[in-house]
Amino acid sequence: MDIEKTMVLIKGEDKTKFITSISCGPSPQIIIVEYNGGSSYSYNASNVTVLVDPESEDLDGRVAYVNGMPVYEPRLILNFKKLSSEFKFQNRNLECRRRIIYKNGSSKTVLFRELSFLKDSCSSESARQTLSYLREISKYTAADPTQEVFLEQEMQQLTFIHPESVLGRYLNGQPIEDLTLPVNGIIFPFRFNLSQKAALENALTHSLSVIEGPPGTGKTQTILNILANLVTIQGKSVAVVSNNNEAVKNVIEKMTKGGYGFLTALLGNKANQDAFFANSPVAEVADWDCDESEDELIQIIENLNVRLATLLEIDRKRAQLKQQLQAWQLEQEHFNEYYIRQNVAEVEKLPLLRANSDRIISFLTETSLAKEQEYSEKLIYKVKMLIKY
Repeated sequence: MDIEKTMVLIKGEDKTKFITSISCGPSPQIIIVEYNGGSSYSYNASNVTVLVDPESEDLDGRVAYVNGMPVYEPRLILNFKKLSSEFKFQNRNLECRRRIIYKNGSSKTVLFRELSFLKDSCSSESARQTLSYLREISKYTAADPTQEVFLEQEMQQLTFIHPESVLGRYLNGQPIEDLTLPVNGIIFPFRFNLSQKAALENALTHSLSVIEGPPGTGKTQTILNILANLVTIQGKSVAVVSNNNEAVKNVIEKMTKGGYGFLTALLGNKANQDAFFANSPVAEVADWDCDESEDELIQIIENLNVRLATLLEIDRKRAQLKQQLQAWQLEQEHFNEYYIRQNVAEVEKLPLLRANSDRIISFLTETSLAKEQEYSEKLIYKVKMLIKY
């Protein structure tokens, strides 16, 4: 049968390309299907749906996505909505389908809701000019002018800009998108500290996040926790890229050491790809089973995160107090050094200095006032002060 004109669903599954013809049986409730090779089968009409006269989808600069993944090189996208009038008792309750026919001749059938269309965010004149400028300056990014410019090659292959991407927003002068994610749903399979926790939360709630720090401050650990949340909690696939192969290998080595190596694939050049597919990793999850349901585990994670936030806040205050104490101790050391150099008389020789602070302040107040009024050297005043203090 012509897959560009007809779609035959047997028990909800597209069998068109395997079918030669379809016709009514001895009764209207029976449909006879003849398959390639000559074999024929009779089906109850309730198990068969025949869709005809599809409408062709005009992409008009858009890109088709099936369940979030782009459709590469489609030749036709057909919307099958119309039921054949020839079969009166066919199943009319199935959801309509779309058929994607690729340039290489293969085809794929998807539900209407599984296929979406996104318009290229580089559609405005100003966005195209900015992208053209970036392509032009990419020619001059090679360290060695005699070498082929890698960035230029990549920029030339950039034929579609996703409207939700950071580049798309940049080209159109739009602000970076903020995401709303429940912080209590975050997991930390790898060790972390307070600043790394903040970096993780920022990365999960912003479409662009910059994490910087000198070597040994835990940037790789933060990357590992980001990967864990995106893959496990959000069900995403993630590409880790770097201009330094060792940085990517470091991530894979730590994932492997933690028992998650089978989730990774070192790709990049063709040699890496061939090595990966020649020796595909085997998932080792025999001991991953647990008695709790998914909902129970989510609740446990939320409770632990609340407790964790409290403990981290206490630890932050402890660190602040420790820092203050060290500052006071340093000040005390400086004061002691200064005090030694002043050659101050011993307290035993000055009984007044052993009095309480209120009495000492009272004495200082009186003597200061006496000096201001210039009678501190009079004999009567000195006798009075001697008796009083």
